[in-house]
Amino acid sequence: MRSHDASKKQLSALGNPSSGSLFHNFSTQSLNHRENQKSNSMPTKTRFALAATFLLSGQPCATAQRNESLEDCPFPIRHLAENRSWNTTGTIAIPPLDNGDEDWFVSTTLTDIRRTNVYFDGWPTAQDLAVFLSVPQSFVGTETGNATRVCGYTMPGQNATSVGDASSEDSCSGVLSEECIEEALKTPMPPSDGSCPELDLGDKCDVSTGFRTSNPVQLNPSVCVLDNLPHTDVPNGYRSFAGFPGWRIMPPDEEENEFDVYDLRVQQTVPMLFTVQSGSQQKVYLVCLAPNKVVDGSREPQAEFPPSDAGVVWRGSGLAFAATFMAAAMQFCQQGTYDRVRAATKPLRGQP
Repeated sequence: MRSHDASKKQLSALGNPSSGSLFHNFSTQSLNHRENQKSNSMPTKTRFALAATFLLSGQPCATAQRNESLEDCPFPIRHLAENRSWNTTGTIAIPPLDNGDEDWFVSTTLTDIRRTNVYFDGWPTAQDLAVFLSVPQSFVGTETGNATRVCGYTMPGQNATSVGDASSEDSCSGVLSEECIEEALKTPMPPSDGSCPELDLGDKCDVSTGFRTSNPVQLNPSVCVLDNLPHTDVPNGYRSFAGFPGWRIMPPDEEENEFDVYDLRVQQTVPMLFTVQSGSQQKVYLVCLAPNKVVDGSREPQAEFPPSDAGVVWRGSGLAFAATFMAAAMQFCQQGTYDRVRAATKPLRGQP
């Protein structure tokens, strides 16, 4: 079993900026999940870097799918089409654009994955985070809706709970510092064309930022838009968009029958930032969202939260690492890779 100290050493080793050059040496054959044995002979840096290849992203690789019409959709959409589910969800309302009178909703989902004799780059478990934005169905397809561009940013989960009220505007109180909140709300708007701006919080925040979406998500009709978002508090009559930053969180539980990290991940509060532009309208939303619903059949977390022992926090350093190398990792996604591994990633739920 890996010790916590060993895991930290592996993660810190990848904090070296020179690690990025390792991606040029990867073989696409090694991107498969290993079955029946751990790839202990693979260098530590390589094992972790390969894990970043399977992050949930708004710009997924085009891979062979059973439903070819969804081949360009974000991974969370394809997972739902394959009848996968998640373990926990959280949903929070945010104000609409100025000409709207119905709330929008932000949701996060977390899926725990573990199967006997199946390994994820040497680990027997994995947890995937996905982010969705839901808007009224009446908004999608309108002139305003078609002109709306959204950039999303996600930070690592925090071992803290909000001390504010239930509104989205106050949801980050107690999770992020006031200085950090003020700085985040200064994030520039999406450009009229091109990629989302970098999220630079400087020294104002004491948490690592996540990664940005490669391109703004446009809120127009698409085969990748969901008519409903199962197991969440999103009401009927809404359309849900994926493609915002989410990822495979590292490190996971070290053994298949351990749930310490799972119990932590399904309770952590995830800070998210959205910049929305539609014509002359501009809005910035900063929300901090913790799961508020455990899907039937899933394990109820048993560990205390926030954890009292700072030595076993697992704050999300693996999240920050995965974000850092996302752009380089994605170049190694090749057609068919996802097909070869998807059978190994069915979530195992309800196992104590």
